[in-house]
Formats: sequence, C-alpha cells, structure tokens
Amino acid sequence: MVRYLNPKIHPICLRTTTSLRKLRDESIFIMEILEYRKVIYVDSEFLSKVMSVYKDVRREWVRKGRV
Repeated sequence: MVRYLNPKIHPICLRTTTSLRKLRDESIFIMEILEYRKVIYVDSEFLSKVMSVYKDVRREWVRKGRV
C-alpha cells in the first residue's frame, strides 16, 4: 500500500552530474525546486555544492512571475 503525504509533490530522482548540469544551464525545473525548497533527500556534502552553484546562478537568473 502506498500512502501519499502530499499529492502535490512527486519525487524526481536525478544523478548528481545531471542535476548540476541542469542547474548550471539554468533549468527552470531545478531552479524552482531549490527556490521553493522542495528537496526531499540529498547528501549533505552534495547539497552544499549545489547551493554554492545555485547562489552563483541565482544572481544572474531573472524570475518573471510564477511558471
């Protein structure tokens, strides 16, 4: 039996290299995951690396409304 805690959240699994590549390419999907803090599980070392890249990318990213 599967129990859904929040039906609006659907887990997506990405390899570390793929997620970093998408983040550097300013993927709206990845940016919104980090923007709204919807990370379900991540290695703490990898998360610190992601957040470092995110801060650099976020400075350049201009958000226009909610996608």
